[in-house]
Amino acid sequence: MVSFSQEQENLFKSISGVLPEVVSAGDKPYLVTGDIFVSPGSVVTIEPGAVFLFEEFTGLHVQGTLYVKGKKGKPVVFTSKNDSVWNNASSVNPAPFDWNGMDIYENAIGTSLSGAVIQYSVYGIRSQTEYVRIENSVISKNGKADFTIKGKKEAAEDSVFNYKMTVEKEKKVSKPEAIPPSPENKRKAGPGIQVLRYCGLAAGIGGIGAAGWLYTKFRESKDDLSKISNLDRINMRKYTSEDWDRAKKERDRNMVFTGLAGGIGVLGLTAFGISFAF
Repeated sequence: MVSFSQEQENLFKSISGVLPEVVSAGDKPYLVTGDIFVSPGSVVTIEPGAVFLFEEFTGLHVQGTLYVKGKKGKPVVFTSKNDSVWNNASSVNPAPFDWNGMDIYENAIGTSLSGAVIQYSVYGIRSQTEYVRIENSVISKNGKADFTIKGKKEAAEDSVFNYKMTVEKEKKVSKPEAIPPSPENKRKAGPGIQVLRYCGLAAGIGGIGAAGWLYTKFRESKDDLSKISNLDRINMRKYTSEDWDRAKKERDRNMVFTGLAGGIGVLGLTAFGISFAF
C-alpha cells in the first residue's frame, strides 16, 4: 500500500460516501478514501476537469442518475491514486486492479458519461442496465474487463469509446442517434404481434358491432314469440302451432348468434390487449 506524506496529502481533497448534486473540478484532485455513491433517486452531475484518484478496494456505486460532463481538454477522470498522469505525487506505477471500478445499478436508467476516462480498476464499468449512454470516453487498462453490460463483456480499446444501447468504437464522435429498440420492443413490433393486434382489433370491433345488431333482432323475435304465445281469442284464430314453433326457432337462433358474435368480440379485444404484453 502506498501512503503519501502530509505535504503530499495536501495536494488532494479526500472524499467518501454520498456525492452532492454537483461535483466541480476544484483546484485539486479528489482522493477517494472510501466508496462513493450516487444515492437512489438522486441526480449527480460531475463537471468537466474533475479527477478522482481511488485508493485500494474503493469504487463508485451509481444507484441514481449520474451525468459526467467531460469535454475536450477537460475529461472527467476515474483512475488509480498511483496514476502519475493525474497524480504528480505518485512514485509507484499504476496497474490494473488498483481500485474496484464503477458499478451502475439497474435503477440508474439514464446515466450518461461523456468525455470520461476510466482506468486501472478491476472491472472498469459494470452496468446492470442497458439504458446508459457513453460518449467520447476512454475505458482501458482495467483488470477483469473494461465494460460489462448485464454480465456481457464488451470490448473497449484506447480509441474513443461510445455506447448507446449497442456498442460502437469510433475514432470520431458520431452525431447523436436515436436509441434503438431493445429486443423486447422489437418483439412488440414484430409481424406476428402486428397480425395478432390488428386481427384482434378487427374481430373485437366487428364482433361487438354484430352482437349489437343481432341483439335487436333477438329482441324483435322474442317479442314476436311473446305475442304469439298470448292465448287470447284473436291469436288462437290468427296463429297456429306451426307459427309458434317458427317464432321460437327464430328467437333461439338470434340468441345463439348474438352470443357467438359477442364472444368473438370479447376474444378479439382480449387478443388485442394481450398483443401489448409480448
